[in-house]
Amino acid sequence: MISARWSHVLVVLTAASVLQTGIFDQLLILDRVRIDLLVMVLLGVGLTADPRSAAVLGFFTGLSVDFFRSGPFGMHALLFLFAGWLLGMTRDRMLLADGSFRTVQGAVAASSITAATWIGAAVFGQTPPPFNTQTLVDLLWIGLVGAVLVHPADRVAQWMLFRRPGRTPRTDLARSE
Repeated sequence: MISARWSHVLVVLTAASVLQTGIFDQLLILDRVRIDLLVMVLLGVGLTADPRSAAVLGFFTGLSVDFFRSGPFGMHALLFLFAGWLLGMTRDRMLLADGSFRTVQGAVAASSITAATWIGAAVFGQTPPPFNTQTLVDLLWIGLVGAVLVHPADRVAQWMLFRRPGRTPRTDLARSE
């Protein structure tokens, strides 16, 4: 069963979508890179929830992106569903790691999700950014933004889900007889 507070999910997705389209789509870091709040929501959910919940919430986050962006409808929903599931699968393995590793995980995930959306855009006939040195620099900047915003995204995801702040270890790793 998906343990999410659906009223909180609706509030977060609506607020992130409005802030993204109203403010963050116009702000550029070094005139090149945008902060994508909905990718940060996906990042937080994927690193907080179990794989099934992360996939379902990733799907709804992707639908929120699809409502406000041009392109083939459903592309972000499909990509975010897969990314949420993949992040949820790695979450269980990374629970014992410290907070600094979470920062690295956020950087890699933000860059990977962005690169996957660029590849998805190319597959569905949109024009992706050219693959050159500047594109790699953009991915590094996106990774830096993801590293900085992974902890606030984690807090928002914990608020959306039935989680208390802080990580709790899985109980099925070591079973007592």
